[in-house]
Amino acid sequence: MDLAVEGSIPLLVLGDVAIEGTLEGFEVRPLAEAFNQPINLGVHAAHRHDFFEIFVVETGRAEISVDMIPLAFAAPAALFLAPGRVHAWNVARCTMDGFLLRFHWDFLTQGELDPENSRVATNLERTLLMSMTPDAVERTRQHLVTMARESQEREGGWVRVIRRLLQIFLIELERLRVHPSKPPQVESDPALQLTRSFSRLVEERYTKRLAVTDYADELGVSESYLKRCLKRITGKTAGQLHRERLVLEAGRLLHYSPLMVSEIADRLGFDDLSYFTRFFRQQMGISPTEFRMTEKAST
Repeated sequence: MDLAVEGSIPLLVLGDVAIEGTLEGFEVRPLAEAFNQPINLGVHAAHRHDFFEIFVVETGRAEISVDMIPLAFAAPAALFLAPGRVHAWNVARCTMDGFLLRFHWDFLTQGELDPENSRVATNLERTLLMSMTPDAVERTRQHLVTMARESQEREGGWVRVIRRLLQIFLIELERLRVHPSKPPQVESDPALQLTRSFSRLVEERYTKRLAVTDYADELGVSESYLKRCLKRITGKTAGQLHRERLVLEAGRLLHYSPLMVSEIADRLGFDDLSYFTRFFRQQMGISPTEFRMTEKAST
């Protein structure tokens, strides 16, 4: 299988891993079948996706590393892999059954972006692992089985039905995830919407040396207003959020890739290796080389 490459960490496109003839932008399959297929054995090593992937694990257990976080979990549980998250499976310690759901953000919305979809997708990006009760598994399983049946039978309006069922399924998971005593953020809050727009820009341009003014101009707001909104929603400054994204990618490349530190510095937009080393030490407390040695020793 040909893999697109982002840096030196493979980037999987949904069309590469989905069954031939599957609806574009969406796939649901029995987990044991999808995970154990020979075509997928080569991508159990470190990689990332351009799509959302949700593992609803009804029986079994698994071990995985996600953005340098080692996880060992047992059923019943749901694992969420948002686009861009770098992960690697410990295949010898994975025996899972349940369902695997894959979809693109564009398939979920199809021009019908609403606050509910926006909130659910944002929380999907933040969530990694969620324990489930047997009752919760059964409730979500009904939606998955129906989506799988619609994908196979393809009767009139089947694509719309799948899209609606996917939205309902995600809302069901959101109900299970959110603590009932914690009120959700108000989706119509302009500060929240601006913060999300800022985050998307950072994701696109974190390797560039952009000032807060540059981001504010791109978003059509004043610098002071952007700063106030970010501080209220995240508790952090624009600079902190930008640096966090940059150091996350640095850590990913140091942990998962064979690139030399100088090559990583260059990929992240640092003209000078010593400057990258100082930056990384300021953020992480150790040098890039020390970080790599520590991470390798822990695996």
